[in-house]
Amino acid sequence: MEFLVECCKIILHDLNESGSLCDPKFPIEAALPEITTDASEYPTTVALAIERQYRAPVAFDYKRMRSIISAKRAEAEDHIWSLREDPSYFADTIMEWSEHRRERLPDTNGHSHPVGPAVTQDHALFWERVIAFAAANSYGSLINWNIIEKQLKVLETLQEKYSSVISPGKALPREYLQALLTFRQMLTEAQTRVMKNLENDAPASPPLRCHYVRQPQNPHTTVITIMEVPLDQRTKGKDNLLFMLEFLWDPVKTFNFGLSDLLDQIEHLAIDDPSQKARLSSKVTGLISDLGIFAQLRDELDNYEPWAAGMDYEFSKVHEKIEKEVFAQFGARQVIDGNMKYVSTGLELLGAPVASSRDKQQRFYYPSEKRRTKENHEAMRQAEAELDAFWAKFDSKYKYKVGKTINEIVEGFLFENRDLKRTPEWVEPIEVVAKKSKKGTLEKSFSRFDLDTNDSPSSKIATSTREKIKTKGQAKTPQADPAEPETETTQEDTQPTFSVDQRSLKVFKTIFFTPNQTDTPGEIPWADFLHAMDKTGFRIEKLYGSVWHFEPTKLDVERDINFHEPHPHSKIPYKIARRMGRRLARAYGWHVGMFVVQ
Repeated sequence: MEFLVECCKIILHDLNESGSLCDPKFPIEAALPEITTDASEYPTTVALAIERQYRAPVAFDYKRMRSIISAKRAEAEDHIWSLREDPSYFADTIMEWSEHRRERLPDTNGHSHPVGPAVTQDHALFWERVIAFAAANSYGSLINWNIIEKQLKVLETLQEKYSSVISPGKALPREYLQALLTFRQMLTEAQTRVMKNLENDAPASPPLRCHYVRQPQNPHTTVITIMEVPLDQRTKGKDNLLFMLEFLWDPVKTFNFGLSDLLDQIEHLAIDDPSQKARLSSKVTGLISDLGIFAQLRDELDNYEPWAAGMDYEFSKVHEKIEKEVFAQFGARQVIDGNMKYVSTGLELLGAPVASSRDKQQRFYYPSEKRRTKENHEAMRQAEAELDAFWAKFDSKYKYKVGKTINEIVEGFLFENRDLKRTPEWVEPIEVVAKKSKKGTLEKSFSRFDLDTNDSPSSKIATSTREKIKTKGQAKTPQADPAEPETETTQEDTQPTFSVDQRSLKVFKTIFFTPNQTDTPGEIPWADFLHAMDKTGFRIEKLYGSVWHFEPTKLDVERDINFHEPHPHSKIPYKIARRMGRRLARAYGWHVGMFVVQ
């Protein structure tokens, strides 16, 4: 200690006139101001990481970490239910996975993969592989986040239990230390899966595909070996993005360089050069976002002083026991992976979202965003029937092989058992001929001025609010579109009315748009969506990759929610906006009638 004091005297010599570092002439400075001072900016993980270097170490922020993990787990669950409920979402997801398969890469001789999509448009084995990996990783992600969230709750409980005995001068209680080491191993287990997915998906992604080739396929194995195209064939100089990505999916290099540092470098590269950001597909940025959350959690552990320095040594003494226990907790994931090949065999006939040589018609055509006509209505019912047939076959094969459906395997990880929303049979609309009246004529005459008639936005909002029906669960507007799954039941409560500006109201009228109306809204600028969520009482934080975290601060709800920024353009397509609206409806019971102009 004497040595450290002498070092401080040398460094702070200008504050040491009286011979004491605690001279009253030099009061203790207040906390450092935040780096992000512009009210129009939202905090980012990168900015918080910079600030952390200049602040005193703090205890593990369990509340903040658990809110982020809870939102990720809810996002994974919403993803699974959307795959089962929304035909267009299912088709888009399977197509996205297919675009990141290594079979799409040419080999060193320029030839296509023997089971790749270029061989035949509906090649069975290719689509079986796509479906298997998409399903396994969707359910595996839910399992990962759920296990991590539960362990965070255990740690938070133990910290409160031992709060009176935890002291920097003492060793941590054995039970608490054991839980911390188990949590660290859980992060390693989940992180390894994401890094493997990044290694498989990034080289085959459309923006980066030109930089890689395959080795000619060995007919005796399904392993696909890839290599970079030599530098002199594609560019002069080093490609920093590829260099960092290849570090990111290598466990040894990531350990040596530091996961957080690598992610920070990629974030800075994307900020400084938007063209580099465009080289990362939405799927790749999603994987980087997941790694960013693991990095935040590991940083919390690594900065849990003074005990962080000894955790490697403590883990070495019990690593075999902890690794065995953690592997057992991820057992459901092993069951899903081990049986997925059998289950997916033959499912390309039901699940491939492309026109087969037999059908001559694209599967899962779901015009839910278009105006309701009999043709569109029947197309939606057909797509829903196709999706239900796929999952019925999928579940029956799993039950035959394992004795349970895949949902029953992960039953302990699901929030709730939701009912799928399906489009009812078409009913011809009844045309009602209204009697002419002076009032109607007057309204028609003034309609071009967009006054408060029955067709004006304010009238629609008032009607929706006035006719709102309360049921057990989330708020539900009458005569809601049965094909739209956003109206689910929640606990009976008093729904608030949000007074927002015109900019925010336009956002909410788009994401909760009713297709029965004539016009279809356009895209939503991402900045407008952030503004609208901010005005309704959310604290907003930009995480790594494409993920933004929304924490309610002025609402009577506790559930946080994550959304991905559109990529590479910062505008939300209407179809994606509708999906975001459904998630907000499921999470908070929101509908368009709750928003009025202030």
